[in-house]
Amino acid sequence: MTTNPWRDLASALVLVLALGGTLGCPAHTRMAPAIISQVEDTLEGQARTLQVSCHTGPFFRDARFRFLSDRPPETVDLLRGPRDEPITAGAADGLIPAGTRVRILDVQLPTATNVTGRSLLTPRYFTWVLVEVPGSQTPHVLVFRDDPPDLAGFEAMVGRYLGDDSVLKALEGLHPDVQAAIEHKELLAGMRADAAQMAWGFPRQIQRTVEAGVKKERWIYEGGATIDLENDHVKRWETP
Repeated sequence: MTTNPWRDLASALVLVLALGGTLGCPAHTRMAPAIISQVEDTLEGQARTLQVSCHTGPFFRDARFRFLSDRPPETVDLLRGPRDEPITAGAADGLIPAGTRVRILDVQLPTATNVTGRSLLTPRYFTWVLVEVPGSQTPHVLVFRDDPPDLAGFEAMVGRYLGDDSVLKALEGLHPDVQAAIEHKELLAGMRADAAQMAWGFPRQIQRTVEAGVKKERWIYEGGATIDLENDHVKRWETP
């Protein structure tokens, strides 16, 4: 039986290229493979409740998914172009209010395999949590910059957005005007800090001071939006 050296060489080159696509792209997570499996086994398929009202819209140029974000997508800096210019996901076209029941479909850490399989024009070096939302056949993606090394840290990170039903009880205890504001991602003067967080999400930075016995906080969000609070109630806010 004879062999074709050119065919064997071509097969070897194909194998090298295929492996190179994976081996040449390093993992971008600190999480060990055993913990990744634990995270996937624990979270995937779970029913959760949205803790924050979120924008939804296109997921960059990948039509297989939709973006789910507590901040306006045009202010979220996850992807940069060749001249270091921000590339945004696309304009929001809907809202999903806090208290909505959803399901975690898939947890994708930025392993070498996952990074290689993602579109170049997506934030492929971050963690993606794919979520099923009512009324949509398209998975929605929450993107996380943080990279907790263990299950407890990962659960805490995801739980700020996808938690238990306690948020429903918290919503029920609020004035109807505040409930409506949260549903539309709006703020009201005098609303409590927890309600403001349900409406606008989690700030990137909090500045705290005490003046004349009054506890003051400034919440600073990605994109430059701010909320000023006094004694845990909203005083004023600004959007860029």
